[in-house]
Parts: sequence; structure tokens; C-alpha cells
Amino acid sequence: MLAARTMSSSVRKLLTLTRLSADKVELRLEPIPVRELIHDVAKLLGPLARQKDVVLETSNIPASLSVRGDREHLLELFTNLLDNSIKYNVPQGRVHISARNEAKFVICEIRDAGIGIPSHALEKVFDRVYRVDHSRSNEIEGSGLGLSICKEIAGLHGGKIEMRSREGEGTVVSVYLKEGEKERSSDRGNG
Repeated sequence: MLAARTMSSSVRKLLTLTRLSADKVELRLEPIPVRELIHDVAKLLGPLARQKDVVLETSNIPASLSVRGDREHLLELFTNLLDNSIKYNVPQGRVHISARNEAKFVICEIRDAGIGIPSHALEKVFDRVYRVDHSRSNEIEGSGLGLSICKEIAGLHGGKIEMRSREGEGTVVSVYLKEGEKERSSDRGNG
């Protein structure tokens, strides 16, 4: 049963990645409040975090911070990243999520206290079907496609993903997305 579920998930992810990289996806762009997006993903993955004995923390993400994006795809991006931070963490570990704006971008940072990634593998983690060291992650389900999907989604939104990690100390993933439109003062109170 587990093998069939894993295979089904892998096929779905491969189809998603193919669709994203072939530009066969239409984005429904809208302003999305970052705090709400992060809250939704943290709520979705809260049970997994509790099961793995990992604490999810968020900084005070400003309510005014928003990105212009496709909600469904951005949910997938952050769900994949947060899922990895939980699964590759240590018991009683932490995942800290923050966001800030800088030079017309919103930078969302996911910092974990997990097992980390060896420096030689960092440049390959966004490659399709790449998994770091199978002996380190044999018991963790995955297809090696999640980070490739995240990279494609960020790129479709005019953004990028950067990753820093130290083996045994944890990983920091920074997602750069275009800042959403600011509310214009002439729009306030009209309506």
C-alpha cells in the first residue's frame, strides 16, 4: 500500500513539474497576504510537526506584506518547503518562518534546526529526482521532485529560491517573490 501511494505521489509530482516547466500553466495572479499564506501552510502541516516533535514558529509577519501570485501554486511551494523542514529535522527541533520586504521583493525565510545538507549537495538539491544521501533519508518518503517544483513555481512568479545549510546544524531557505501592489491612499475608504 505504501509503495503504491509513494508511486502515485511521484507520478503526480512529475506531471506537475512537466506542466510547470513546459509553460503550460496559467497563473491566476492576485494579491496574497503573506501572513495568511504562511498561517494556512503552518496549520496544514501542524499535525506532521507534532507527530515529528517539531515546533513551528513564525515571526511577527506584517499584515501589510503581500505578494502578487497564484494562491494554489504558492501554497504548494511553501507546503513542500515546510514539509522538508519538518521531515528532515531532529526530535524537539524547531522551524522558524519569517518574512520581510526588500527592494520590491518579499523574502520569506524558513529556518530549521534539522540534519542539514552537505555542502557538495547544495548545488544539486533543486535538480529533478535528486535526493541527498539515501542512507540519511531511507525512512523518509519522497520522490526528489519537491524542490524542483518549488524552483519552477518561484521562477514562474518572477522570483527565486536560495538555500544555505550546514550539515548537522540546519538549513535556511529564502524564497524571493515580487511584492504585491501597495494599497493606494485614494482607494482607502471608497466603497
